[in-house]
Amino acid sequence: MVWGCIIGMSADDVLKLWDKEWTDFSNVHESGSPVGKWLHKQRMVIIRKMLLSINSDSTTIDIGCGGGETLKLLRDCGFKNSIGIDFSEHAIDKAKQFGFVKDKDIFLIDGKDTKYPNRHFKFVFSEGLWEHFEDPTPFMDEACRIADEWLMIIQPDHYSFFGGLLHWGWSKFSKKGVYEYSFK
Repeated sequence: MVWGCIIGMSADDVLKLWDKEWTDFSNVHESGSPVGKWLHKQRMVIIRKMLLSINSDSTTIDIGCGGGETLKLLRDCGFKNSIGIDFSEHAIDKAKQFGFVKDKDIFLIDGKDTKYPNRHFKFVFSEGLWEHFEDPTPFMDEACRIADEWLMIIQPDHYSFFGGLLHWGWSKFSKKGVYEYSFK
């Protein structure tokens, strides 16, 4: 099974691409277009509203927490029993900018094999992770396995007109090494 950002890439090559991304920018959204940055801000507003229906005392994990921005949003919304995981040491280092402590708040763990017991978290969250893998199935399976009550996955909609246009622009003009796959 290939699980790289680019068909045929090894896990180590994928990690190197993400490490470079986290080294080059203070956060992933910094490298986005003005439209992409605006859309990200709008997405944060929507996520905040959606979180109101979930008990903030729930044990929570942010899979692919990256630089910690959405984990910070979770904490700001009262999710104090929340942790973040990412497979990039550089991403974990970036998450420290929000005061997160490695091996307490944020963990270097691969999102497709977390080692947590079944149904360990009341609330499993992930934003913008699955589209970077040719086969996101291992991530989907793991998120479902460790979720007890709530599962919130935020992914770009490449099938809408504007989502398709943004996806086309990303693949055509982005200088990044990472890629976004489209899947339904």
